[in-house]
Amino acid sequence: MFPIGDDNSSRRTAPLVTYVLIALNVLFFLIELSGGDAFIVKWSFIPGRFLANPSGDFLTLFSAMFMHAGWVHLGGNMLYLWIFGDNVEDRFGHLKFIIFYLLCGFAATFAQLAFNTSSNIPNLGASGAIAGVLGAYILLFPQRQVRVLQGFRVVEIPALVVIGLWIVLQFFSGIGSIANTTDTGGVAYMAHIGGFLAGLMLAFLLNRYGGSQETEGIMSNEEIHVVQPNMIESQSEMESWKLPMRVSAGIFMIDCALMGVGVLIYALSGNINNRFIGEIVQIGIDIFIIMNLLKLRDSARKIAVSWAVFVLLIGISSAITSGSWSHLITQISFSGALFLLLIGTPSKLRTALAIGLYGVGYLGVIFVLAFRPPEPGSTRISAKDGMVLVYIPAGTFTMGSAATDKDAHSDEKPQHTANLDAFWIDQTEVTNAMFTRFAAVSNYKTNAEQVGWSWVFTGSQWVHVQGANWLHPSGVTSDINGLEQNPVVHVSWNDAKTYCAWAGRHLPSEAQWEKAARGPDGSIYPWGNQPLAGNLLNFADSSLIWDWADKSINDGYQFTAPVDSYPDGKSYYGVLDMAGNVWEWVTDWYNATYYTNSPDRNPQELTPVTYRVLRGGSWIDDASLVRSAVRYFYYPDYHNDIFGFRCAR
Repeated sequence: MFPIGDDNSSRRTAPLVTYVLIALNVLFFLIELSGGDAFIVKWSFIPGRFLANPSGDFLTLFSAMFMHAGWVHLGGNMLYLWIFGDNVEDRFGHLKFIIFYLLCGFAATFAQLAFNTSSNIPNLGASGAIAGVLGAYILLFPQRQVRVLQGFRVVEIPALVVIGLWIVLQFFSGIGSIANTTDTGGVAYMAHIGGFLAGLMLAFLLNRYGGSQETEGIMSNEEIHVVQPNMIESQSEMESWKLPMRVSAGIFMIDCALMGVGVLIYALSGNINNRFIGEIVQIGIDIFIIMNLLKLRDSARKIAVSWAVFVLLIGISSAITSGSWSHLITQISFSGALFLLLIGTPSKLRTALAIGLYGVGYLGVIFVLAFRPPEPGSTRISAKDGMVLVYIPAGTFTMGSAATDKDAHSDEKPQHTANLDAFWIDQTEVTNAMFTRFAAVSNYKTNAEQVGWSWVFTGSQWVHVQGANWLHPSGVTSDINGLEQNPVVHVSWNDAKTYCAWAGRHLPSEAQWEKAARGPDGSIYPWGNQPLAGNLLNFADSSLIWDWADKSINDGYQFTAPVDSYPDGKSYYGVLDMAGNVWEWVTDWYNATYYTNSPDRNPQELTPVTYRVLRGGSWIDDASLVRSAVRYFYYPDYHNDIFGFRCAR
């Protein structure tokens, strides 16, 4: 449904403030076009920047409200302000309306800030303030007819339905944007929700204590004179809405309950994302559309049936070309329900069958989406330790090094194809902050803590340092303050295994680690085959004095780096820090000739020997040792300041 206008018959004053706001938004956007990205970054609201310097960034609270990301963004916002702003301004008066508008904008901004405190993405647009206008409109004029474009025909629908559907969509999309983790398309859903709720509350207060207690149906004498000639028609119109509105409300309640079941199923399957939320909300919207169509006359029914056929054909075509069975189920159920409702004489049986068909389609979509594999590179967050996990799909990849690779060691050969089941792997190495949480709740003592010392590399040799452990990386006089996001070190294989078990995961196999690092085609480094650079990894660079250090590159860190410091060095699937920083324990025992007879499917060396395998290289290693195929090994109870780990599931 696309709103294009509303009933302005009771409006008493010209909406001057609304006109000025529209003009200001257009003017700011034209300035944006000339100022480019620099103007946007300077004057948009950036949560992380604001929290770092609130006083210096205060003006962006105002300026961001008048900026937009493009012509479509501007046009959509101004259309909604034009349709709904004039009547709200008429009710409040010009001065109160501008104060109301700004307060809603502030509320929207802070709502988005509350859920994105560390974001460095610019927030801009009048959407939050306009959401406040919608909140006021739905409170003051719930029965006001809004003209909407539905299919090929303009119909009138109460504001309660039009705006109600919009806020429901924002609400569930907002939940999706919090629960996950995939991209929300750049839409600030929480700002919309915050602005809408602020609009509701402010409208209630202004309407009750601001000198006016008028709502739709409680009209002033002037409004009665204006509306009275149409009162009988309006009452008749409202009578015709009673059945579809009641049925819509009932279906919506059932829909919300099913939605809760769907989210539960989806969460249990480990696959919750915004696409799912969007599919489910769309079904709820479709049900409302169906019930709205119950009031259409015969001529309109023919148009609606034609539209249903068109939607069905588009849906089938889209499903065939994209392989989206969930989309096909949705469209068939939607169109089938329309046919039942619109062809022939409406009846309780037809309505019941239509709702039943929709229910079947709805549950079908839930199960198709719930048990469909995630997209490669999808992410989820562990509730146990807050780690972001990345999805690696099932399939084959190239493992090991080619015989012609001059840097390859013998234990990396022969190069071969391995076939793995799908799995999830930590996006980064486990950090000091995560390990601190684990140690606090489990009272675990690492191997280094138990023996009272660990190995520390001084730059020229390994030194046995008393008191060195994960809490004191260089010895008793050091600590991890300021290193919370750096990888935990001085952890043995035993320590890493224990942590992963506590977190509900396990150490990755060699094959899992290598596929996550190299992708399906066996690239030399996580980012591809191009040479090392300072923006790709933390390795032996110009900050180190050793002969093997590359003096032509500066990676920005002398020792370990925070785990998300090199986004340009991410792997094919989006996994970070797979080269350099710290060596990472994997679950396999080390067998130098394992590749000569390893199985093709899910290879993993489980035969106990002396050493466990480590992968990835560290901050003290050169280019030859940070290749993704390199295999290193050590005793499972060994610990030093270049060994860390990540987990898998």
